[in-house]
Amino acid sequence: MKLFKQKVRPVTEIVGSFTAELRKRKEEQEAITRAKAQEMDTETEEYRAKMEALQSVQKEAINETIAATAAIKGFENMFNQTQQSEE
Repeated sequence: MKLFKQKVRPVTEIVGSFTAELRKRKEEQEAITRAKAQEMDTETEEYRAKMEALQSVQKEAINETIAATAAIKGFENMFNQTQQSEE
């Protein structure tokens, strides 16, 4: 019986230390995964903010283009009316 306990104990210790090592590695990998996910979330938010800023600039440019086009049409109309009244 004493021989059995001597042989079982080291196996139990080996399995226990192996399990602890696996648990440690799993926790390390989960920490790495969480860090990468957080980094990706941050990059996604930065990208989203840049896209919103770009869309805002695009809308402003479109509105300025529409205003400039309207002003040109207005000047064309005034010019045409002036030409017609002179004739």
